[in-house]
Amino acid sequence: MAKPKQSTKKRKKVWLTILSPKEFNNKEIGETYIYTPESAIGKRISCNLSSLVNDVKRQNINILLGIKEIKENRANTEIIGYEIIPAYLKRLSKISKGKAEQSFKLKTKDNVGIIIKPAVFVKNKSTNKVLTSLRKKIEDLIKKEASEKTYDQLADEIMFFKLQKRFNKELKKIVPISNFIIKKFNKLK
Repeated sequence: MAKPKQSTKKRKKVWLTILSPKEFNNKEIGETYIYTPESAIGKRISCNLSSLVNDVKRQNINILLGIKEIKENRANTEIIGYEIIPAYLKRLSKISKGKAEQSFKLKTKDNVGIIIKPAVFVKNKSTNKVLTSLRKKIEDLIKKEASEKTYDQLADEIMFFKLQKRFNKELKKIVPISNFIIKKFNKLK
């Protein structure tokens, strides 16, 4: 005897609009097609900074956004990280004679943990002693800055190169440098 067919419930997917953080005026950056809006919380999206601020000069930067809450089929995001595109880093390293890189963890004024990866490119060949003093100076400057600013303030200054411009002047006192950048920073969970 044939078994009766069991009915299977089909779940319907819904479109969810993804909005940028308040720093970028809650601009619509995309949509996603998911079963339940709550399942999107915690998802990460990578977005080019030039498309968020309509500035072609920022095309070498990717911003990592995380969905933090859902309201009326709209996903609100927050800034989780920032990264310079590797092709841009290669271009910078070709024109410089040396570089000093490092990576360290620190906490901001509002007790948010971040990992930050700065890099400095020097104009002339330098000894390891000079590069070590550069690394130490960078670490001291960034830790001081992070202890005085909230996560949102620090992220804003890094994304728009305000912090890098200020540090450039300080680092040029040690050795002639061609560029100081923060390659990457990520918010710790």
